[in-house]
This record gives sequence, C-alpha cells and structure tokens, in this order.
Amino acid sequence: MKPALIFGREPAVILGAATALLQLLSAAVWHLTSGQQSAVNAVLAAVLAVVVAVMVHDGVVAAVSGLAQAGFALLLGFGFHVAPDLETGAMALIAAVGAAWLRTQVAAPVAADQLRPAPTPTTTQGA
Repeated sequence: MKPALIFGREPAVILGAATALLQLLSAAVWHLTSGQQSAVNAVLAAVLAVVVAVMVHDGVVAAVSGLAQAGFALLLGFGFHVAPDLETGAMALIAAVGAAWLRTQVAAPVAADQLRPAPTPTTTQGA
C-alpha cells in the first residue's frame, strides 16, 4: 500500500517542519508558554490526522473527534475557561454526532435475511 503523502512528503515530515517553525516563531516573535506550544502542536497533529484520514478514507470520525479534543486543549491553553461539565457535554455531543453519522455510512456485509441464528449450547446433566 502506498503511503499517504501531503505535498509529496509523509505527514510526519510535515508535522516535524510545522512544529519546528512553531518553536522558531515562539522563540523569536510569538512568545508562547510551553503549555500553549503543546496545545498548538496537538492541534497541528490532529489536523494532519484528519487530512490523512480523509485521504485514505479511514477513521475520519475518530480523527475529527481527536481534532475537537485538541481544539479544546488549545482553547484552555490560551486561557479560555470552560466548566468541566460543559467540556464533557460538548465532547459527548461530538462523539454522538460522529457515531450517528458513521451509522449511516456503514453497511453490514451480510443482509439481515441471510443471517442464521447462533447455535444454542447444549448442557448435559451429570449423574
């Protein structure tokens, strides 16, 4: 299987270049705390995960959910205060919407009328 490439490079190379650029900008221009840098790195990684998932047509819902989590981490890293129950509710909503959408995209490999009931175990009474 041919690896997914972005701009002719593997996603790990793109992510490495992006994080190196972020560190350079943080040191010279955009003075970020280590927590903020970590949050931005998490979002960069999650964005690349979504891009790769879309390219290979696999795991898109999980990648988008990860991106949403990274987005929350980014907001928190930059001082956005969210009540824990609101954050939990938002993440649950994202997971539920993703699952509902995924359900419409998945088909069983066997039609329901072709299913056979599972055999029932027989028990023997010992004497």
